[in-house]
Amino acid sequence: MINYQNQKVEVNGCLGCSYANHEFSLPCGMAYEDENLTLSQDWEVPIPGFLIISPKKHIETFMEMTKEERIEIFELVNETMKILRENQICERFDVIFEEKSNRHFHIWILPRYDWMQELVGDITDNLGKVFEHAKINLKTKENFQAIEEITQLVKNKLVKEEKMRLTRRFIVKDITQLPLSTPIRYERYYIHDRLRNQKKGNIKEKEILNEENVIIKKETITDEEFQTLQASAYAKIIRDSYLLLTDENISIKQYLDKYEGLNRVEVSFQTEKEMRDYHKKAWMGKEITSSPLAFDKDLSKLTREEFLTELEKYLS
Repeated sequence: MINYQNQKVEVNGCLGCSYANHEFSLPCGMAYEDENLTLSQDWEVPIPGFLIISPKKHIETFMEMTKEERIEIFELVNETMKILRENQICERFDVIFEEKSNRHFHIWILPRYDWMQELVGDITDNLGKVFEHAKINLKTKENFQAIEEITQLVKNKLVKEEKMRLTRRFIVKDITQLPLSTPIRYERYYIHDRLRNQKKGNIKEKEILNEENVIIKKETITDEEFQTLQASAYAKIIRDSYLLLTDENISIKQYLDKYEGLNRVEVSFQTEKEMRDYHKKAWMGKEITSSPLAFDKDLSKLTREEFLTELEKYLS
């Protein structure tokens, strides 16, 4: 195979299976992966935002997927197109199912760029011409950079979605009777929406965030740099983080200082079904997953009065 950057990739056997098994990779990396699916830039055609969703198991037709797998793949198509549209990559798309004999089934998400219609008129009837044009004319540094940026964008957005989707958060009034690990103290200082510094135990770090609050870069910093950033922070959050000794999927954040009174329980899940069917434990209070109390970045923007008002809604 010749990949989208014109590099030769040696593949033995099925291309889809080889990619799922990480026997080869792309320069831009993988945008998403779970136990059933992979999502990435099309392996061969250098059209920015032209993405391929491929099942990990070897199948040749859509109907070979289970009902749950079909639902999951449609959800991923929907979320991916939503990200591309909301970030103005493209307004319209073709979603193409490719079922070929002796080939790994996959779905293409193809942006409908103006140049395609200008080139061939009806895009879906002339995919071969569109792809051939891209392979000849779009193998440029600018396009490769755009492909990497779009891949990272989709990856960050989906990671955030997954994190929010597979975690439920509850409030608890009293944690003194719970079997907890030794706490780790976190001090977070928000300089602006995309920059914060953090002291975790004795480690001092600077974290750069994207607009979805996903960390895209983290580095250890000196005491002097930490103090300089701390002085310019608009908000400070101090909390102790515990693990529940009887359940490794449950952690508890106990807040101090301005946000004292908030004890947040975070329950992590492996699947959506597991999360959906979960019954909270007797000692847990109201669910706060959708409230400003659920994430530190949202919490940092509340005044003390707003925080107390929000807290009272869930403690009462």
